[in-house]
Amino acid sequence: MDFIAKIAIGVTIAAAEEKSPLQAMPSLNSLYNIEGLADTWLYPFGQMLTTDVRRSNADEIFTNISIINFNYDRSVEVAVPSILQAAYGFDRDDALKLAGALTVYHPYGSLGTVDFRGNGEGTPYGSIPFGKLASFSQSLRTFTEKMEETEEILAMRRLIEKASNIVFLGFGYHRQNLELIDPQTGVGATTFLGTVYGESGPAIQAIRQDLQSFCMPPGKNGLPAVDLQPMRCADLLHAQYRRLTS
Repeated sequence: MDFIAKIAIGVTIAAAEEKSPLQAMPSLNSLYNIEGLADTWLYPFGQMLTTDVRRSNADEIFTNISIINFNYDRSVEVAVPSILQAAYGFDRDDALKLAGALTVYHPYGSLGTVDFRGNGEGTPYGSIPFGKLASFSQSLRTFTEKMEETEEILAMRRLIEKASNIVFLGFGYHRQNLELIDPQTGVGATTFLGTVYGESGPAIQAIRQDLQSFCMPPGKNGLPAVDLQPMRCADLLHAQYRRLTS
């Protein structure tokens, strides 16, 4: 049953990637067209990454940022090198090399490394042959599966523990996922910022309490500020641009 469920998830992801606003450019040296990202969170995210950063300093962009992606999709991995190429005019290989410095964790897995060069190293974005889809889908994990304490999970917890800013975008705040990244020792961040679009007042209050418990284990004093905004992801990044880039 798990095999069939994972195939179904893989098919759904592949179909979503195929319809993604990220479309491959016809040039061999180009990556993906990012014009379709204007209404998504990736557009203001790209602005935050590149604004006031010189081309000569582009290798420092990801020094203090990492992403934990609870979704299966690979849009971040595809968008980031394309954003760098559009912003700085890097060729494909240089943009991919720089983007490789961004750490992206997928606790529930993904369809594998994106094949940007068409040489079979990884899986294509948006057009995955069914034979490969069946194979790569088995690396996916479902919400009901027991999660082992892998090195990746331990690394995510260390990341959360040391982070100075923690931003939740489109996060469901499920306790299972919070427990998955809970370092158990508290966090250094003094403020959590997150979206709660479409949530009711009581639900937002419950989320706030869960976040405070998550980051402040028994025996420690002082609760961090939890700033939850009823906004879509893109709107939050636009509204908090100065705060997050200062």
